[in-house]
Amino acid sequence: MRLLLAWELGGGLGHMTTLASLTRYLSDNGHQVAYALRDIDTAKHFHQPNQYLVYQAPVLGIRGPNTTAAYDCADMLLIRGYEDTPYLKFGVEKWQEIFTDYQPDAVVCDHAPSARLAAYIAGIPSYAIGNGFSVPPLTIPLQNLHQLENPDLERIRNNEARLNNCVNQLLNQYGLPNVARAVELFYGGTTFIRTFKELDQYSQRDDTAFYGMPYDQIDGIEAVWPNYSNKKVFVYLYSSDPVLPRLLSVLHQLGIDTLFYSKIDEIPLNFTINSKHIKFSSSPFNISDIADKCDLIVCRGGSNTVAAGLLQGIPLMTFPTHIEQQMTCKSLARQNLGMVLNQNADNKTLESAINHCLSSNKISEATTSFSTQYRDYNPEKVTENIAQQILNNTSQNNQ
Repeated sequence: MRLLLAWELGGGLGHMTTLASLTRYLSDNGHQVAYALRDIDTAKHFHQPNQYLVYQAPVLGIRGPNTTAAYDCADMLLIRGYEDTPYLKFGVEKWQEIFTDYQPDAVVCDHAPSARLAAYIAGIPSYAIGNGFSVPPLTIPLQNLHQLENPDLERIRNNEARLNNCVNQLLNQYGLPNVARAVELFYGGTTFIRTFKELDQYSQRDDTAFYGMPYDQIDGIEAVWPNYSNKKVFVYLYSSDPVLPRLLSVLHQLGIDTLFYSKIDEIPLNFTINSKHIKFSSSPFNISDIADKCDLIVCRGGSNTVAAGLLQGIPLMTFPTHIEQQMTCKSLARQNLGMVLNQNADNKTLESAINHCLSSNKISEATTSFSTQYRDYNPEKVTENIAQQILNNTSQNNQ
C-alpha cells in the first residue's frame, strides 16, 4: 500500500515525530511511504538522506500580519484564507498535484486540513492524527480556543457558517454536493488523538480514545551534562524568546547544571554568558533520554516535550508563545504538573519559579502520579495499532 503522510500547520518537531513513528512501522511491514511536509528539513532528524520521498507541502498561511488570534477551530482556518474560495482552490490543486505524482492509497494528516479537503475531493481515504489541538472535538457549537467561561456563541456560529459557505462553493465547483459541517471534512472521520487525556487542550470530549504520545525518535546527539551541581535543568527554547537571556542568567546565578538546546548555529548575540554550568547545543537531543536525567524541563510547552518529561515524572516550567501551547500549559498548571510563565518574566520571578518547580511537594506528587499511571504505556504497540487501523480501513474503502 502507498501512503502519503502530510503536515501543513504548526511548527517544531512534534508533528514529524508522530508521522515518523508511523513510517517506521509501515516501512518495516512492506508498505511504501512518502511525506509532504511544511518544513522538509525536519525529515533529516528522523531518517537518512533520500531514504523517503519528501514533497514540499502547500501551506495556506495566515493572510494578514495583524490578524487576531483564532477564536475557534473554524476561525483558525478562516484566518488562513478558507473563506476565499479561489485561494482555497489554489491550495487544493497543489495537493492534488502531489496526489497525481505519488498516487497514494491513503493520506495521513497531522494538522494538514487542506490535504484532507483535497483528498475528499479526489476520493482518497484520509485520516487525521495529532495531539488534541490538531484534532479538535466537533461539538455544537464549537469550543472556543481561549477557554472562556462565557464565549461569544454567536461569533462561533458565524465562523462555522462562513467556513461552510466557502467550502461548499468549492465542492460545487468539483461537482460535489454541499456538506452540513465543513469541519467534518478537516477534523472528522477516522481520527487518532496522540496525547494523554490529562494533556488534551480541550475540556469537552465524549467517548474519545487517547493514544498517548509517540516517543521521540530523533537520531539526536548524545547528551553530555555539566557536572557541578546535584540539580539539572534542560532548556528547549528559541533564540527569539525574550525570556531566554534572563533565564540562563538566573540558572547561572543559582549554580544549576543546564543543558540548553535551540535551533540556531550559535548562542544568541543579544546576551553573553560564560558559565561552567551551561552547555549549549544547536543539534537536537532525544528528549526521552534527556528527561530521564534531569529535574526540570523548561520549554514553550510543545506537546511531545511535555509528555516526554511527565512520563519520567519531570515537572515543566513553560513559556507558551501561541494558543496551542497556552492551552496545553494552562492544563498543566491546573493539575500541578508544572508552571506557566510570561515571556516577560523578570529575574526575581524566574528564580522563584525555578525554586518552586524543584521543591514543591504538590508538583512532585502530581508528576510522580502521572508517570506511575502510564508506566506500562507502550508507544510501539500503540503505533502498530494505529497503523493497522489505517491499513484495514483503507483496504475496505478501496474494495
